[in-house]
Amino acid sequence: MPGPWQPDPVRQRQAGYTLEDLLHLPPDAPRVELVDGVIRVVPSPTLGHQNIAGLLWSWLRAHVPAHLRAAQAVGVALGTDFTREAEYAAAGIACYWRVEQDPVRVHAYRLADRPGRSGNREYELLAEADELLELAQPFPIKLAVGDITP
Repeated sequence: MPGPWQPDPVRQRQAGYTLEDLLHLPPDAPRVELVDGVIRVVPSPTLGHQNIAGLLWSWLRAHVPAHLRAAQAVGVALGTDFTREAEYAAAGIACYWRVEQDPVRVHAYRLADRPGRSGNREYELLAEADELLELAQPFPIKLAVGDITP
């Protein structure tokens, strides 16, 4: 029997993979990302990461306005014309959060209205909290960080 699927090491050096290749991976393929034509195997999230992500998803699901939806592990196709430093900004992703685990601390960013030092729109830190995160965007949020701490 053949072993588990893995990227072709020769083709990896040529950075020739496409989104179409990802869409045709076999069901037993590991979690991967495609960056600049290279397929990178991504390890499964740690138990701590999964616990925080699950609690955060549950909290968001209970608090988002009806016109929004909370989701986890959604693939994002950004195209081929983006640099790594500005991929999300170039794709127009308006807000994102970074959550540290030990101790749990949330950093909330939003895409600025005006270009930054790079000449492109960049993210600005809106808030960071280890007790209470309060935000006006993308909707009014008062998140007790303890609610997402396992």
